[in-house]
Amino acid sequence: MKRIIEAALQDRPCDLVLKNARIVNVFTDQILEGDIGICGGRIAGIGSMEGKEETDLQGRFVLPGFIDAHLHIESSMVTPQALSPVLLSHGVATAVCDPHEIANACGLPGIRFMLDSAGLSRMDYRFTLPSSVPSCDFEVNGPLGPGHGAAPCPPKSGGAGGSHAHPGCSLGPSGNDGKAGRVPKRRSGN
Repeated sequence: MKRIIEAALQDRPCDLVLKNARIVNVFTDQILEGDIGICGGRIAGIGSMEGKEETDLQGRFVLPGFIDAHLHIESSMVTPQALSPVLLSHGVATAVCDPHEIANACGLPGIRFMLDSAGLSRMDYRFTLPSSVPSCDFEVNGPLGPGHGAAPCPPKSGGAGGSHAHPGCSLGPSGNDGKAGRVPKRRSGN
């Protein structure tokens, strides 16, 4: 942290400076022209910066990566590792994923597969733990819930996923550990 502060104060050169950038400030809706100083893998400052290594961006735009706040990777029919180049090429740097589809089909081994594949990509994937697997009483595949040994929260977890126990959500508790009885009578699910 000390190195980053010193670089921000310009008491030491940054590790890398992106020169002549057009910086999109998503908080003020402005486009600033200047340099971006990076030290220790973190942005130390913007403005006129000096660095050990400098790259001239020649007026190219720089902006924060997008966050996809709710993604079902399984619907893409590819692995997290295979999906990441497509998402990154469109500016998505982080995705919060609800792996309920693979959890219903494969249980905990399916979730582990998704986590392992995501770990091989350059993207920042975050996972929620499916909250209702199986999603209704008559399903018996992929159990994770009470009585089946609930799965531990995955690394980089964002909490519990959306409730997909549609019959329980609309008709009252249906063996889904009583969760369904605590939601409004009308619910869109996701």
